[in-house]
Amino acid sequence: MSITYKSLIDRNEAASFEVVQRQADLIITSVILGFSGTRYYLNQPCSFEVELEPLPEDKQKDQTRDKNGLTAMDRWEIANALEQQNFITTVACLADVLDRYQGGMGDWLVDRQSQKGGKGELITGREGGAGIESADRDKVPKSWKTRQLIKKLTDDPHNQWAIQNKIYIGRGAYTGIYDDDVEYFGDISYENGTSTRPTLRVFREDKAWLPTRSPNDEYKNVPWGVIGVPTDPKYYKKDAKVSNYDSIKDEGMGPLPGNPEVNKSKKIGYIHGLCSAVHVCAFHGPWTTPYEVATGNLTTKIASCFPCTTFLYASGYPPSSAHLGRGESWVPPIKDDQVAVEKDSYPIDIEPEKSLIAKGNPYYEEDCDSFKTRWDDDIADYLRLGIEIITMGEQREAQRLEKVLVGGLENKLEALVVMSSEYKETLGALQTFVAAKHTNDELSSRFLDALTIHDSEWKRVKRTFEPLYNRKRTKELLLSGNVQLKP
Repeated sequence: MSITYKSLIDRNEAASFEVVQRQADLIITSVILGFSGTRYYLNQPCSFEVELEPLPEDKQKDQTRDKNGLTAMDRWEIANALEQQNFITTVACLADVLDRYQGGMGDWLVDRQSQKGGKGELITGREGGAGIESADRDKVPKSWKTRQLIKKLTDDPHNQWAIQNKIYIGRGAYTGIYDDDVEYFGDISYENGTSTRPTLRVFREDKAWLPTRSPNDEYKNVPWGVIGVPTDPKYYKKDAKVSNYDSIKDEGMGPLPGNPEVNKSKKIGYIHGLCSAVHVCAFHGPWTTPYEVATGNLTTKIASCFPCTTFLYASGYPPSSAHLGRGESWVPPIKDDQVAVEKDSYPIDIEPEKSLIAKGNPYYEEDCDSFKTRWDDDIADYLRLGIEIITMGEQREAQRLEKVLVGGLENKLEALVVMSSEYKETLGALQTFVAAKHTNDELSSRFLDALTIHDSEWKRVKRTFEPLYNRKRTKELLLSGNVQLKP
């Protein structure tokens, strides 16, 4: 085995990738359930968005038909339609599990078609906006300088201004910006990138859980957590290329700073732009608003990833939209983490290999501590509640069915199975761990480690509740009339 894993729950226990993946699935699924249940109890709207991603422009012009008579556009639309339906069915599974715990809770969770998408669109972090519908949290920037900055970032189809100003334009290029309604500081610049906060790659200080690669592993010199590097050797690429190390103009974040021999035993995380913009707003004042703007030509989801969404709620700036796609190796700004990009690969002054709060780096200790503590508390509460929703929901459903009368006689019916025996075993271990005395930081760190097992969050939910998902999907196909049972 080219990668040696430890259990995400008991970090002293050896584990296979399959076990670690199940643990990651359950940790993140539990947090999603706990987050959704919390919105219900606080009477706050809760929705996750899905969208039809556009086919790259060069392929749209290809009218060549395959043996089935389909063009590239036809195949793209079919694949996206299937992806959307799979997502909707997965959200329905979440709703079903929520309803088993408390009737009506599942109806609170809504799936939505994204209302916008593509380069230049904004995600708003709306201060105090948790009680309004997510779409109503959108806020148009008022500052002329901010609007000019957005134009510079997005008007050029070749992204030359962004490249010249060292702004990341690759996959998931959500650039953090902020709007100062009264321009009290007057420091928003549209002449260069100094008012932007692209995703920042960091060296993680927390290495309590860290898989190790063998000397013959194709990625043996790559630290754990780098985006684009498979976390399961079954999906290794032949060339073992690390696109995240490419230059800014080639849609990467540049090489890692420091000694490669030292770096290979480190752990990588990514601070997303909107989270950094929140820190800027905390410094400037309550009249400022944080945004993320889709930058480059590869970023289409105009919604906050789920890990970002949890941070934005904890900091008081809930997003105008959220999705259950990938939040690969996401981390909040943590003061002891170190900058992991070179000076010439980021638009503002930074000190590579120094902590986020070191002199020359753009974060403040008190803000990092305050936001991180609130986020830790929220994630720990979501995890505890999510586990209770699964376990107590199953018990309550079984008790309800015991009272059902069939043909005038009391008949014990068995509740539908929502997860496999392997996932149930993992759930038991997670429940035991969480029930023991652990700090909120210890629980939230499991969530961060789970995010380094890269995948879309909705696919984790789908695997967790696969028996329930399969039953719902079969029912949907039968009702559609496109599939029929054999006589």
